[in-house]
Amino acid sequence: MEFDSTFDYVIVGGGSARCVLASRLTEDPNISVCLLEYSGDGKDLAVRVPAGLILMVPGKRLKLNN
Repeated sequence: MEFDSTFDYVIVGGGSARCVLASRLTEDPNISVCLLEYSGDGKDLAVRVPAGLILMVPGKRLKLNN
């Protein structure tokens, strides 16, 4: 694989919408995309604990958008 330092698009931030955008753009093999993402060290509790854990906490109810 050869690395090219020029890109047709540079997308900053790897949120879900930006990842979908990068994926859609790269469906055309003639388009190159650079997706830049920065994150911390991953030691934050919100990152390490699975999201479903809150469902096991007594007294907590799942709130839906009503």
